[in-house]
Amino acid sequence: MERFIYSRTLTADYRWIVTSPLLSSKETHLLERFIDFFKKYRFAYAKAPLKPLFCINFPETTVLFTLQSSMFKDEFGRDIYSLEGICTGRIHRKILWKKMPEIVDNYTGVLNPWTDINFRKADNLVNNPSASYTLESLIPDRVPPQPQTESMEVLPESQTPSGTIIIPFVEEGLRKLKKTVNSSSFSPSNFAFGCTTDMLKAEQFRIIAYVDDKNRKESIGKPAERKKNKSPISGASDATVKITTENMQKIKEKRRFFTDEKWKKIVDRIRLVFLKK
Repeated sequence: MERFIYSRTLTADYRWIVTSPLLSSKETHLLERFIDFFKKYRFAYAKAPLKPLFCINFPETTVLFTLQSSMFKDEFGRDIYSLEGICTGRIHRKILWKKMPEIVDNYTGVLNPWTDINFRKADNLVNNPSASYTLESLIPDRVPPQPQTESMEVLPESQTPSGTIIIPFVEEGLRKLKKTVNSSSFSPSNFAFGCTTDMLKAEQFRIIAYVDDKNRKESIGKPAERKKNKSPISGASDATVKITTENMQKIKEKRRFFTDEKWKKIVDRIRLVFLKK
């Protein structure tokens, strides 16, 4: 198990402070996009009751990470955003998944790499290779989890026809996430607890909790229908076409003052004006 962190420090800009050789350049590039999405929706995340939690299974690696506005600020007093997580190779994926309920219970502590880094002295840290850890060393001491019982059945808020499980981004949703990953019938899958619509375009997830209602509505909307409503004159209503025709009649008597090309431009412009109303 290895750690990684993408963030900035007091005077040095955003970069991989700690990285893992398990991650390819393509995979690190995808993770960098997630912190860009987080900064884009930082106000929504600031109002959220919990920190987000993501799991992505790449072909040879599984990553588990969170995004947050860290406790630190840069030299100008600006908030510092951070992507922090752990990763493991494919051969240890099942072990990580078996421990996932315990990790979900303590993810803010398990995924926090700053305990090993002195922020004030970290300006020169770039692509610092991660040390190796065991899951047991990352998970704090706690009461051992109870054996799985009937009460641990999956309780999703809703499920789409494609099989995607939708849960709320609150404590109740976190409990449902834990129950779902703890189900013996649920194999290692991608989940996004606290995501935005942009994130869903970048990667596919089996379990989803939207950071807010706005992102949820944008995701379940029908873009194709919205585009259809913005189509040219052929998509206009009968009432709109009627209004356009009536107004065109008023200037027909002036037709003789224009060339055919000029007249066509005038007609097209009138149509566009009334279609926008």
